[in-house]
Amino acid sequence: LGFLKILPGTEMEEKAELYGIKYQESAPYQVLATNEISFAELWQISVIEELVETYYNSGRYANFFERVMPLVKSGWKFFSGLGDNYEEQGIDLKLRKWDKCAEILAGYCEKIFSEKREFVLDCLRLDDGREAAQVRIKAPLLQDTSSPLWNLVQVKI
Repeated sequence: LGFLKILPGTEMEEKAELYGIKYQESAPYQVLATNEISFAELWQISVIEELVETYYNSGRYANFFERVMPLVKSGWKFFSGLGDNYEEQGIDLKLRKWDKCAEILAGYCEKIFSEKREFVLDCLRLDDGREAAQVRIKAPLLQDTSSPLWNLVQVKI
């Protein structure tokens, strides 16, 4: 769906110039900048929106978000950093290969949660194990079964 659109024939289209809104004049009519929000800021918002859709709204990482996100001071900074990680690796934000998404998230978490590494990876293993039981996928980075929690994951699946 995207966000911030100026649809033809609407009142917002009539007021676009007044607010300094720059937008695509053909579909999808997305806003590119305004007097108040730069292109770079809107781009960052769109990156975070895509990652929230992939990781949070998909429901595939419910355990992770319930247990690990309280350790994060800012959800915005977490997703912004994850977006930077995608960009550094040249990965498409619309990627929906779930094993690869889990691997990317695990790799990013290893960087930012060094002192709580095992706890964070265990939470991801739990989510990955639940997902794998349903669709038979496995992120290679999460297959370390040496964690004590892993035995619990196997029993509950």
